[in-house]
Amino acid sequence: MKKYILLSIAILTIPFKAFAFSIFDGPITVPTEKAYVLHQHRGDSGLPNIGEADVNTTLLVYSIQAQAVKSTDMFYIKDNQIHQFENSAWAVPISKMLTVALFEYILNTNAVTRLAFQDINIRQDFTLSGTTPYGPILNLDTHKFYFYITFYLTNEKTKKTLIKTIKFEKSDIGDNITADQYVDLTNIAINDIFAQLRPWLIEHLKIEKNKKAPPSLLSSLKITSNKSNNSSKDTSPDN
Repeated sequence: MKKYILLSIAILTIPFKAFAFSIFDGPITVPTEKAYVLHQHRGDSGLPNIGEADVNTTLLVYSIQAQAVKSTDMFYIKDNQIHQFENSAWAVPISKMLTVALFEYILNTNAVTRLAFQDINIRQDFTLSGTTPYGPILNLDTHKFYFYITFYLTNEKTKKTLIKTIKFEKSDIGDNITADQYVDLTNIAINDIFAQLRPWLIEHLKIEKNKKAPPSLLSSLKITSNKSNNSSKDTSPDN
């Protein structure tokens, strides 16, 4: 727990310019803040008002579990080789950036009127998490941009998890990609992915929200015991 709290604090204190990058291994002008859909956002500190929710449940969105490793770093392919951006330490807050973008999208589009979210997994009726199995990545050999996100919606009562992978691909991106263009591609991908996520999320929340938890082993034993006792009473001879 302390590790996640410290990581969150460290991410929030990273200077904005740390997010600058270049595929040409040289300094570039930092894009304007308006170019970013991935920005810090202060969320509500309290729990949602369940009565006002579009779906009668509490949805807790917590940190997307993207790790800052080569499989989820923002990088590019050239001459059939993987290249990381110069000063790639800026890729560390990828999970935070995706989490913020997810919060922004769901809040702005009212998938649930009020939403509780934070960076730790506090058990609620549902949890939504995700990974980035591929991308965001530029392939300058094939002139394509890719970004895949896999979402996991878990019903905490039934412990059932639904999995949805949404893929974004864009062709004909050209060779000379600037930082602003890279940000634009990432923003377009995220908007497209979350636009597909919203109806899937609402549909399955409505399906899952009334499902009850399966009886525990202890409850089953108690029910069986009660039935046995009743049965023995019914078969006892009358006095």
